Amino acid sequence: MLGAARELWKDASFRKVLKVFVAVKIILIIVAAGAQFIPQEYTNRQDRANFIINGWAQYDAAAYVDIAMNGYNQAFAEGRGNYGWFPLYPLLILIFGFLGPYEAGFLISNVLSIIAIGLIYMIVKEEFGPSIAYDTVLLMSFFPTAYFLNAVYTESLFLLETAAFFWFMGKGRYLEGSLAGFFAALTRTQGALLLLPAIIIYYMQRMKKDGKLGFDALWLLLIPAGTAVFMGYQFLVTGNALAQFQTHSEFQRHLSLPTDAIMNGISGLMQGIAASDISGTFYHSFNLFILVFFAGLLWICYKKLKPEYTVYFAVSLILPLLSARLEAISRFYLMIFPAFIALSLVSKERRPYLMMLYGVFAVLLILFTIRHANEDIFLSAIAPF
Repeated sequence: MLGAARELWKDASFRKVLKVFVAVKIILIIVAAGAQFIPQEYTNRQDRANFIINGWAQYDAAAYVDIAMNGYNQAFAEGRGNYGWFPLYPLLILIFGFLGPYEAGFLISNVLSIIAIGLIYMIVKEEFGPSIAYDTVLLMSFFPTAYFLNAVYTESLFLLETAAFFWFMGKGRYLEGSLAGFFAALTRTQGALLLLPAIIIYYMQRMKKDGKLGFDALWLLLIPAGTAVFMGYQFLVTGNALAQFQTHSEFQRHLSLPTDAIMNGISGLMQGIAASDISGTFYHSFNLFILVFFAGLLWICYKKLKPEYTVYFAVSLILPLLSARLEAISRFYLMIFPAFIALSLVSKERRPYLMMLYGVFAVLLILFTIRHANEDIFLSAIAPF
């Protein structure tokens, strides 16, 4: 791995896209800091850290820090509890907590996201060459929810874990790949689903070639073991191994058919239009657009990428739809790096359209960063219609 990292640094194309990735991060940090000066009465902003860090300490960041500082408990969020958030990221915050909890989370997210895009670049370059690898990272850098790679959220950690999983599994290093999957399963619900692409990779590399199942296939069981460990810990703490799911229901997320989430999104859009709610109308429109957009990219992935990527893409696309809401799907879909490989491939001969896409992504990224840094902005209070 160290040898691969040294070779990566020698790649001029990677160094160039890394500079862009870091520059975008710095710009977003400045934007989020400036957004802290929007009058409090127009926002739902929570004051949790200094003005540089505070924009990245909104929404779910409080849950991760609460777990790190107080462990799993029922008192969080006015008695709804913090059992719905996974433990690995809070553990890292605890380890580096001497920096300050939100400062630690901010540092962890930014460092790990840089490592993650390096791994993704190597994976894509090896299969499609430096040009597609460059575009893949660039598209991820400008995606409208890429600001989560700065935030005190699990996105950076999970992206690194999934990239490491595909890197090691692709090399036939099943122990290391399964360990990456184990840690991913301790980070987010989607982590356990890496077992599906792991089975496909193992089958293609070993069973199809050798015609038999080896003992090294047992390493793959480490992936769901991550979820089992989390559920076992919650059983010890609460007496209920399914406590995380009960917490999700407290936050209006429950298991349902994918069609329920889609219909709820359409209903929200219609209500926003009827109420002349610009913010709500745009929010639901964007979620529905992202769903359709990524569904199209899934088809391209099926046509142009390896089956393990398509399976990972498909389950990652569907899982957020099982909660009856489209809320935050653009954040969840940011983690599906094969989608950005597919988009890079289909855009290869359509550079003018790609440039337009970068422009639209960049504008939305800035606007969404301002909104996130204030835990929403009340547009009706600023400019009532």
